[in-house]
Amino acid sequence: LAVAQRIRADASAYITPETEIAAQQERGRQRVHEWRREVERIRQSQNPPDPKQQPAHKNLGRDGQRSKHFQPSTGGANSEAPEGGEPDGDDAEAEGENLSPYRRLLIERQQAEAGGEVGV
Repeated sequence: LAVAQRIRADASAYITPETEIAAQQERGRQRVHEWRREVERIRQSQNPPDPKQQPAHKNLGRDGQRSKHFQPSTGGANSEAPEGGEPDGDDAEAEGENLSPYRRLLIERQQAEAGGEVGV
């Protein structure tokens, strides 16, 4: 018991009492409330509400479809079909100058496989 009392007495020098913590939290809540009230007052003074307009939905802009990110084309310089109809697959892509090295490797392998099958 004597040891516990000594520890409590020594700890009181660096421990904040519960009452002080509760008072600090209450002051913090009051400051937040005042800040929110001031922000709302500033909003109202900058943009007075239009009595004819309905209040905006709380999730305005969050429920709709999100915008789609730009997706670069995977084809060559001219990804549209020529006047005769559809582009002819690998040959049309192989002519493109902006192909990735990986895509070029795939095209080369497909052409090699196609050449090997003809001879079989």
